[in-house]
Amino acid sequence: MSEKEELELPRASYDLFSNIVRGFLAAHGDETPVSTKKIARFVGRHPTIISQNIKAITSLGIASRLKGYNYILTKEGVDLAYSIEYNDKEGISAAFRSLISKNEFLRSLIFSVKSRGSISNFDLRDDIGKRAQVTKNDQRATVGSQTIIDILVISDYLKKEGDEITTTERATEFLKEGISEAPPKIKPVKKKTEQSMGAITVAIDEKEIIPIEIQIRLNFQVPLQPNESEINSITETIRKIRDSLQDNNKEE
Repeated sequence: MSEKEELELPRASYDLFSNIVRGFLAAHGDETPVSTKKIARFVGRHPTIISQNIKAITSLGIASRLKGYNYILTKEGVDLAYSIEYNDKEGISAAFRSLISKNEFLRSLIFSVKSRGSISNFDLRDDIGKRAQVTKNDQRATVGSQTIIDILVISDYLKKEGDEITTTERATEFLKEGISEAPPKIKPVKKKTEQSMGAITVAIDEKEIIPIEIQIRLNFQVPLQPNESEINSITETIRKIRDSLQDNNKEE
């Protein structure tokens, strides 16, 4: 697994995990750096519980660690925390999608489920634990992995029917955005050329990197009410431009 695909799993259920995120707001962690002890006072849990999950919170990009052991919510973390505070389900879903888009581990996980078609909740939880390189007797392999599944379901990238988990249409579109196209061909730099054909001047910019399509600028002077002869002339001119572009685009 590459370094970019690493993720620290939570040691808490989704409900407790979201309460910790909300605790940042109560501690004003959206404005100033706060310690895990201060967050713990507002969450009503022992500071150890917060410390055990703070790495997962920073790993997901919800908060950032500053000097010492102080943390502050990121922009996406603020959106998520406020959405949790006001029980804004759509806001929570959107905030998680924003965080997932920057996380290679979760993107890879969604792609894996998409490739399989469907997977049981148990098998996906086991897969997450293996990907995160935690042992089966580690709390993160069960509780933490389930929290990640819950986040992906809430984000509307995965859907759960009974014990079976599949991807959604939103996930399909999300994965398409991450597909990179083949690099364009490199050709020698050529000067800008102009070709005059009747009333139309074609300016062709032949750049060092030529994409699949050639970008051109056309300046047309067309009568508001052209007669049949003028229409035929315009059609013929367009045909000549097309033929000329095809000749220029041939490999030398």
